[in-house]
This record gives sequence, structure tokens and C-alpha cells, in this order.
Amino acid sequence: MGAGNFHVLALIGESCAGKSTIGLTALANGRGGVRITGGEVKLNGEDLLKLSPSGIRKVRGAKECYVAQSAAAAFNPAHRLGEQVIEASLKHGIMNRAEAEKHALYLFKVLGLPNPETFGQRYPHQVSTKSVADGNGNDVDREIPLVKAYSVFNIEQIDGLPETYYDPSAKVRDPVERIESAERFFRDTGVVIRHGGNQAYYSPVMDYIQMPPIEAFRDAAGYAAVLSHEATH
Repeated sequence: MGAGNFHVLALIGESCAGKSTIGLTALANGRGGVRITGGEVKLNGEDLLKLSPSGIRKVRGAKECYVAQSAAAAFNPAHRLGEQVIEASLKHGIMNRAEAEKHALYLFKVLGLPNPETFGQRYPHQVSTKSVADGNGNDVDREIPLVKAYSVFNIEQIDGLPETYYDPSAKVRDPVERIESAERFFRDTGVVIRHGGNQAYYSPVMDYIQMPPIEAFRDAAGYAAVLSHEATH
């Protein structure tokens, strides 16, 4: 399989057929723990599989790149868009920072992105938009907040977080108070809770939650945790 200069090669297949895996292989990269054990991956006659890790890094982003179909997969949610757009140019010495930032602004304008001058200062989750009609019947872009959880290993690597994220002295609430709050929450939901036996489950037919007696749990917190799980059903 291959494509010459100025040619486009399209891979067509159903979901999970391996299209993305093949695309990443062109970068000499195996996804999800996959290891490439044979064959060749040639770029301009050079076998990438024979390059050292540092040699491959010089190729990626300079001579070839991978563009994911969604912003969630293409961008790191912990860093601003502008820094990620210019990263490859800076790493490979293609442009200096001023040139890269100018070129990024040019791309934002050409693509018709909203507020291109400040677009690069946003995070990936802040740029989802939807075209809607205003009061005059004109189409306008409205930002759609993206609610998605990400695992962040070090908050010091994230710019612009409120000071509360860095405060290690958060007050620990009293365990009794936490349980009282949980009981008040479940009471306000109006859910029917029955006790007895040794199983916890929700009965969709009878619309009630069955719970073992609280004495069967290690502590009140464990009881509240299991009840919270069943309440989600």
C-alpha cells in the first residue's frame, strides 16, 4: 500500500476495521500497546522503522503528521489552542515564535474561526460552536459548552485555573455531616428505600431501591456510596 507525491489514498472500512491503526502506522507508531514486528514504513524511500526514537521525532510533525477527526482527540485539553498549533513549527525550527504566531493567526482567519485574534487563547472545550438563527433570521455562531471530564496528573501544567484549584488547605467536612447531607439528599428525592437481605439493587418494575441494613456495611460512608450507586438507576 502506498501513495505517490500529490496523491490521496483513501481507506474505507467499517468501525474498528483498523483504519486509524494503519494511519498511525505511517508514523511508525503502534496504538493501544500494539507493537510493529515486521514490514516496512517508507517515507521518501526511507524506512521509518529503522530510525532511532530521536530520528522518528525529527520526522513527525516536520515531514508527516496525523490529524485526528475530532478536536477532543487532536488537542490536549490542558493547553491552549495557540500553543498547540505552533508547537511543531517551534520544535522543528521551521519558524520562530513570532512567525509561528503570525501564521497561526492567518490560518484562524482563513478558516473563518470566530474572533481569530483571541482564538488561540482558548482551550479545546471552549470552541465548540453551532449555527443558529438570531431574532432577525440571520445565522450566527453560538458557543456550545462541552461537558467532558479529563484526567489531569499535574495542575501546575495548566494555565489560567482559578486560585481555588491550587489551594491544598480545603476544609474536610465532618464524616457525620457528610452522611447527614446524603440522607437529606435521598429523602428529598422521594425515592422508596427498603431494607433487608444481603443484596443492593433497584427494582425497575416496582420502582424502589432494596438495601441491606446499614449494620451490614463497614461504615455509614460505605452505605451511602452503595445507595448513591443504586439511586442512579
